Amino acid sequence: MKKLQIVVGSVAILVFVIVLAMTASIAQAGHSSSDTPAELTATAVANIALYKSVTTNATSCVATEGPEKAVDGIWANRSISNEWCATTPSTKWITVDLGQKYYVTSITIAHAYWAGDDAIYNTRDFSVRRSIDGFKWATLLSVVGNTSNSTWIPLSPSVTARYIRVTITQGTQPGKPNYARLNEIIVQGSPAP
Repeated sequence: MKKLQIVVGSVAILVFVIVLAMTASIAQAGHSSSDTPAELTATAVANIALYKSVTTNATSCVATEGPEKAVDGIWANRSISNEWCATTPSTKWITVDLGQKYYVTSITIAHAYWAGDDAIYNTRDFSVRRSIDGFKWATLLSVVGNTSNSTWIPLSPSVTARYIRVTITQGTQPGKPNYARLNEIIVQGSPAP
């Protein structure tokens, strides 16, 4: 009986910490450039993109920086080996197949900074789109001139999606090669019928 009480108590503490982190993240909607990505901390709890299938039209910088790195759950550890990096073509996209339809409540993009790169490699010009069928796309956010380390897109009301696509037209800040570098794509939501 004591073991059960300890487990239940531990679960209650964990739930409290998660709720506290999510509450803090709601107050920080939008772009974030802090060293403590509260929106990443909260969204990692229920990342429905984690280990999902990804496709891209782009060529990876090196074999160890393939598109699967954008959904491997490893972010904010400042390790370049944990990012998706792509060189060509000039406009690159990466699509996450969530495997089924979801009511998506938020999307967070952890840019290159969180993979250990200098902030000058953060994604500059990009859009985030959603689709139910992989053919018809609706734009959720378009950004030009981003310098932030992460981008949080709260969606209220939620949107229905099976596919999330990030399209990058300018991968880095001025003066650097137009490579795409994303540390993580984090999606929150619940299954849709």
